[in-house]
Amino acid sequence: MPYSAQFRKKLLSVMEKEKLTLEETAKRFDVGSASISRWKLNPEPTNTRNRPAQKIDMDKLKKDVNWGQSQCQ
Repeated sequence: MPYSAQFRKKLLSVMEKEKLTLEETAKRFDVGSASISRWKLNPEPTNTRNRPAQKIDMDKLKKDVNWGQSQCQ
């Protein structure tokens, strides 16, 4: 679940007011510095993915699950 726009704007406001670095802000709010960099460009959450969804090959998945189960026994 993405962080709300309100949280992002608050974080950026505190960062600016207290003149915190990207790393200091990330540590203080326990978020990634890459996220903060993106929020500086656009604090509004988007409903899109960075890449398209991938279709899972169900036969390969079934084989992988069966193999993993056999390894745990």
